[in-house]
Amino acid sequence: MAVVGTSRATAINLWKTLYGLKNLAGFMSMNPINKIELRKNLINRRLSLNFGQIEADSILIKQALITLLQSLDVCTVALYYPIKQEPDLLAICESTTLDKVQWCLPRCRVEGPDRWLDFLQFKAGDPLVSGLYQIPTPQREVQVVPDCLVLPCVGFNRDGARLGYGAGWYDRTLEKSMPKYTIGVAYDWSELAVRFQEKHDRLMSFVVTPTRVMKTAPTA
Repeated sequence: MAVVGTSRATAINLWKTLYGLKNLAGFMSMNPINKIELRKNLINRRLSLNFGQIEADSILIKQALITLLQSLDVCTVALYYPIKQEPDLLAICESTTLDKVQWCLPRCRVEGPDRWLDFLQFKAGDPLVSGLYQIPTPQREVQVVPDCLVLPCVGFNRDGARLGYGAGWYDRTLEKSMPKYTIGVAYDWSELAVRFQEKHDRLMSFVVTPTRVMKTAPTA
């Protein structure tokens, strides 16, 4: 399909309207990759989800994640506090099958130009306080070093590349310390049929969606 006499942004929006987001990714694989545009379209679609959709997908992802974690040799797992309609997996902390796992949540840290995440011990029912960007973090400041990170994805591909919000918090954190496993969680429709990763990007070990568990990059 050729779109004549329109800007690239207009053509992409028209393509999206006519053929849907997954075909948009295919269209962009034939053009210079615009990660900002990809990110914007994926977030807008996610924000349109209703509570029932989010809850149903979150339950399926949580169940698959429990099974995956049982198969891995992990002691401390970093979750995340869900924002912007991300899958909510915090109830996994109450899983009796993972009662030996220590859980933690990330906290944004800033020192001069340096920005990274550290991780605070967390269990179900612990009080939370508002952190940077108003993202809740544990009130009790007990720092731990996770050997597994569960990462929310705006988008992902089959290589295990993660498209995030673009601020680079996880990228800088992984430069400082690479855990044994990184597990991306995402909605099925956010898979992109395009290689958007760059040379410095760290690929995820697994990606978990409501319907699939994909092993991607070799684990440490």
